[in-house]
Amino acid sequence: KSASHRNTESSISTASSISSVGSGCSVNSEGSIPGGENGVFTASQTGKINQDTDLTLKGETHKVLDQLKQPVLGLAEADGKTQVMGEIKIALKREMKTDGEQLIVEILQCRNITYKFKSPDHLPDLYVKLYVINVSTQKRIFKKKTRVCRHDREPSFNETFRFSLNSAGHSLQILLISNGGKFMRKTLIGEAYIWLDKVDLRKRIANWHKLLVSSTESQRGAAPGFNLQN
Repeated sequence: KSASHRNTESSISTASSISSVGSGCSVNSEGSIPGGENGVFTASQTGKINQDTDLTLKGETHKVLDQLKQPVLGLAEADGKTQVMGEIKIALKREMKTDGEQLIVEILQCRNITYKFKSPDHLPDLYVKLYVINVSTQKRIFKKKTRVCRHDREPSFNETFRFSLNSAGHSLQILLISNGGKFMRKTLIGEAYIWLDKVDLRKRIANWHKLLVSSTESQRGAAPGFNLQN
């Protein structure tokens, strides 16, 4: 075979292996992509890329990263440019009722909030917004909001929300927001995602989840594609 023909086959083979990565993405019970914080994605034996793969095709690399982010709707940028702003404790459970399945979500408490407020002794007014998202359509189908916990850096909400739906194929988006008052803007402190397909909901399970924010969104005070007024 000629040199040009061999080079063409090599390019096609490389592009093919790269474009197959998106379908192999997995998300753990806390809604994060394993290895995502370092921007490195480990693949299985089914032809996916591994840590040593050199992604030389710049355009294809961006496509791969976009595919990998889709299951969690762009929570953390795949290049690791995120900050941990605290943790939130969430309890989940599934119950079977006569009229169908119910998802029970408990928003319990927050801790270790590292957001730099206007002064070190400032005590913020914090609340949580919760969205149930259809993963296949990436549409928010339910939304709930906790009460505002006033003047508290580590608020305890202890609020329970019930959703009548089959949890399969759905995820949760949880946002911790600082209420700026009547004439001041609301500020996103951090967000967490939970992919419900990866959680055993047969019994109540309570876990701490990291509240993340990208460095850009931290400066702007808003979540990607999200209006804090909604």
